[in-house]
Amino acid sequence: MSLVDNIERQMPSLIVNNSGLLGESLQDFMKQDAIDFVAVNIQPFTIQHNDEEKESVQEALYEKAKEGCSFKNIFINCVDGFNEIEDYKSDFIGSIRKTQFVLTEMLTVLKYSAQHLMRGDGGSIWVLCLDQGASYSVDTPYNPIMNNAMVAAVRSLAKEVARFNITVNVFMIQPPSELADQTVWRGAKNNLKAFSMKFKPNPIKKVAEVLCMYSKMTSPPLSGVVIPIGTGFIEHNY
Repeated sequence: MSLVDNIERQMPSLIVNNSGLLGESLQDFMKQDAIDFVAVNIQPFTIQHNDEEKESVQEALYEKAKEGCSFKNIFINCVDGFNEIEDYKSDFIGSIRKTQFVLTEMLTVLKYSAQHLMRGDGGSIWVLCLDQGASYSVDTPYNPIMNNAMVAAVRSLAKEVARFNITVNVFMIQPPSELADQTVWRGAKNNLKAFSMKFKPNPIKKVAEVLCMYSKMTSPPLSGVVIPIGTGFIEHNY
């Protein structure tokens, strides 16, 4: 085993919300690269007075701590299974309650993740969000409340945990090509002026490859920032 392989095996990752296109692709790429990881499913969200979602994450963090070590990378997937615009179209009042519940759950997961890394030797938290720039021309998920809430939380948390050797960042991911048929992407481009199509969609495997590349960094030189993944301009690149 090479030194690089040994380092990667000593940097286990936790994937929170492993269901869906991005979660599954990230797992597949980590298996391909022989990266040690644990995946936790927190879908579907139900507006009930229970803590099943948070307890599943807590259990994974606790089990890793019992081994006498900690995760080095925690991916919090806020992409798969979320589509605020569709929720609000179907049930406005119910969606307000769901939004409050989901944000509370995800922010709590963010807190648990930071506490876990603080008790260890530090590490990185990567929050994965879906850029909504394509939703103006292609029917892709649209999560402005989730995105802005997580960006604000990450920027605030990053300042608090920097002294514990913890980095916290957001990946703002442009919709991958698999979210819509190729004819839809081509139609959207043809209906717009050439300079108006902000980006071209990338395969989900390319997104997973970039995420894994960042996870291999032992000490990322950035924290509290929004990292765009995509080809072209991005909605939250500020």
